[in-house]
Amino acid sequence: SDVCSSDLSAFPRVLLGHGASLARAGFGTVVLTNGHGGPRHAAALEHACRRISRRHGIRMVTPSIRVLHRVMTGGRNDRLEQLLGRPLEPREREALVSGEHAGAWETSFMLATRPELVDPCYRDLGPLAPPRFRPLARIGEFVPPLRETTDQLAGSVGWLLNAHFGYGGAEVSWKGDPSVATVEIGNAFKEILAEDCTAIVREVVSGALAPENVRSIASDHAVIQPGFFARLALA
Repeated sequence: SDVCSSDLSAFPRVLLGHGASLARAGFGTVVLTNGHGGPRHAAALEHACRRISRRHGIRMVTPSIRVLHRVMTGGRNDRLEQLLGRPLEPREREALVSGEHAGAWETSFMLATRPELVDPCYRDLGPLAPPRFRPLARIGEFVPPLRETTDQLAGSVGWLLNAHFGYGGAEVSWKGDPSVATVEIGNAFKEILAEDCTAIVREVVSGALAPENVRSIASDHAVIQPGFFARLALA
């Protein structure tokens, strides 16, 4: 296989180890950023930041997950339209909140950053999503407060099963609608990410925002937190 993988517990341990090392070296503020919005990945980043901040008395934060979630759920469409200098078309507005794995946002980002890596066929691709793993999806149907998290997890598990075992039918290779992607949206996306992450860091450094309050939906549910199942087994 050409895929690099590791034990699920390795990533949180690496984060905690590096955070502690930076604290011992005298760093008072540590900022982690990432471009991956997977729930368990995001939960590990935010968990490590809170733990290092409390244990070592420094400010360790990861603003990018909170910022990404707001952008990809339509919370920054007003700023996007301002940067574009025009209102979003209905098709764009729908595509930008339809999910994101090589969808409208990421394809736009690549068009603005490395256009030679984007196959022109993106213009002909429509909306697509992985099959949801029904047992997980049903949890959200019965427990509405968990719905967004269980839907994301159901999609992730369903996608994994789709890729390896054909779960849900034909192989799914993207999520969202890349056909509306443009260089202009990509440049605006980068600007919004930079603005919003910088604003959060400034609030933390000034003391207006406590490090433990820099959190996203990934920190809201126990089941995706690092070590949850190990603790559950010991309970």
